[in-house]
Parts: sequence; C-alpha cells; structure tokens
Amino acid sequence: MDLDLATFWKASSYVVTLMVGVYIKQWLERKSKLVYWLYSATGITIENPDQPGQNLQPNTHTVVLQNTGRKSATNVRLGHTNVGPVWFQIVPSIHYEQRDLPGGGYEIVIDNLTPGRIINITYFYFGPTLYTDINTHIESDEGQAKLIPMTTQRVFPKWFNGLMAGLLLIGLVAVVYMLWQFVPWLWEVIEQASKP
Repeated sequence: MDLDLATFWKASSYVVTLMVGVYIKQWLERKSKLVYWLYSATGITIENPDQPGQNLQPNTHTVVLQNTGRKSATNVRLGHTNVGPVWFQIVPSIHYEQRDLPGGGYEIVIDNLTPGRIINITYFYFGPTLYTDINTHIESDEGQAKLIPMTTQRVFPKWFNGLMAGLLLIGLVAVVYMLWQFVPWLWEVIEQASKP
C-alpha cells in the first residue's frame, strides 16, 4: 500500500487534533484537585524539667494542602491515627470539625476548600511518635488528594526567569523547525528505498 506524504500529514493532523481536544476538555472541565505536601518535619531533644536526667523530644511537622482545581472541594477529610496526644493548628483559620472514626483515630473535616486555597496544618507531639505515625489519608467527596514531592528552592529574580523562558522558547522553536525539515526528508528517503 502506497502512502503519499499528503495522506500521512492529513492522518497525523486528525490524531494531533483529537489529542489536543481531549487535553483542552480536561483542562477546561471544572473539578477540584487536592494536592498536599509535607513541610518541615522537625524534632528536638530537651531536658525534662519535671524529671531531671530524662529528655523530652517534642516533634512537629506541617501538611500543606491546596486545591489546585477550578471547583471547590467539599468535605475535605484528613485522617489521623490514635498514637497519643497530638495538637494541631490550621493556618489560616478555617472552620472545621473533628470526628472520631469507628475503627479508631479521627478525621479533621473541612466543609469547603475553594479553588486556589492553601492551608497549613501544623502538628505538635512528643516522641517516640514520628510524623509517619500521624496522618493516614487526605481526601474529599471528589476523590483522593495527591501527595507531591516538594523541596525548598531558591527564588531567582524576574529578569533571570524571563531570560530562561526566552531561551527555552528559542530552543523549542529550533527543535520544531528541525523536525519540520527532517520528517518530509525522512519520508522521501523511505519512499525511494521502498521503490523497486
């Protein structure tokens, strides 16, 4: 079966258009999207003032929760185990309820988390409990929250970020241009090689 270049480009354009359409539909669809990351898990050792010679180890960590979607997340639930006394604070202040779970543990329930909203839940507890022993799940009526890896990063000046974006754009244009030139040439080589 002989395929000419025009037929190949026409079929390719249909596939690319379909893929772009699906991506745009997903991007424009109004839904909530919860993401969270762990920030600053810290523990220090101090001498116990009530019992000299024994140490205390207060620990703390922060869970940062954000709705990156285009719709409010409803009934956001943060699950916790019963590992001992754990104190927490939510910043900025937001209305929540604390509910016990039937199998043990409890949930912090936030009625509504609007799009773009970020909240920090900071925990304080004593060792030997670790941050991995506290949180069990984060979810909403719309689905499970996604844990994203996060690290502290240097913030560069705007002019530097603009320069890097410009260089990236120039490189992208150069690659697209080279592919635009290479694919027809390759197609022609394949057609000539397949002729008897």
